[in-house]
Amino acid sequence: LTRDHIRILDIIPYGPDGTADDPLRCEYHIVALSENPTYETLSYRWGDADNKIQIEVRGQQIPVTRNLYRALLRLRRPDQTRSIWIDQLCINQEDNIEKTAQVRFMRQIYSQCTQCNVWLDE
Repeated sequence: LTRDHIRILDIIPYGPDGTADDPLRCEYHIVALSENPTYETLSYRWGDADNKIQIEVRGQQIPVTRNLYRALLRLRRPDQTRSIWIDQLCINQEDNIEKTAQVRFMRQIYSQCTQCNVWLDE
């Protein structure tokens, strides 16, 4: 990612023929914070890092904590894509250089969002 850019996760709706229990499907897009993009954020409790479930992001299976999975299911809309910044998915957790750079943006990420969602657990 370049200087003021972040990844945003798009949670794909389950659609008129689907149900809230359908598998999660997501996409990424990259935005520049300097362009005042429209997105939400999610602040949540990671939960047990060893207890993960797979979600589909860009056609690939990505492991996320069960607590995040439950939050994503709850946040998904039936008829509209939801764009949201989530640290576990929008920061490459295996790239220490990216993590360091992105953590510096967190104040700006949270202050520019249209809505900050908080998820503790069900």
